[in-house]
Amino acid sequence: MPVVALRLAERSKTAAAQIAKLAAGALATSGEAVIAIERRGQQLDHWMQTTQALVEVATSASAQAAPAVNLAARRWEQEGKK
Repeated sequence: MPVVALRLAERSKTAAAQIAKLAAGALATSGEAVIAIERRGQQLDHWMQTTQALVEVATSASAQAAPAVNLAARRWEQEGKK
């Protein structure tokens, strides 16, 4: 085999090894990205549940406070008319 062909074969082998290494790195990186995206989705689900619970608490508190606020407003209006 001529020397040029041997050098080309060696470079091809080296390039193939580098490509394999890059592909393995890309595969590992994409796997890590999938895990991170799944975790973020779980966090978002948790935050949405927490937000919904806070909305329910605020709505309930507002409904419970409404009569007292209305009474105070009526008394304030009556005091202003005197």
